[in-house]
Amino acid sequence: PVDLASIYALTKYAQERAVLIFGDAYGVDAVALRLFNVFGAGQALSNPYTGVLANFASRLANGQRPMIFEDGEQKR
Repeated sequence: PVDLASIYALTKYAQERAVLIFGDAYGVDAVALRLFNVFGAGQALSNPYTGVLANFASRLANGQRPMIFEDGEQKR
């Protein structure tokens, strides 16, 4: 199901649909992947923009508790 609760969600969905429509219109193979919390070898744990798993792992590795904002029940 599509939940367009924010401008960010709306623009991501619009881009995904545009790629798929372009593929259909021009006979080009197209696929939309919804990757999130991607983690792997070479992940920079010190970079705050690498995702929630890297942030949690970095804090835990340094003896700190993971930061959870509000009640932890929010969705995006």
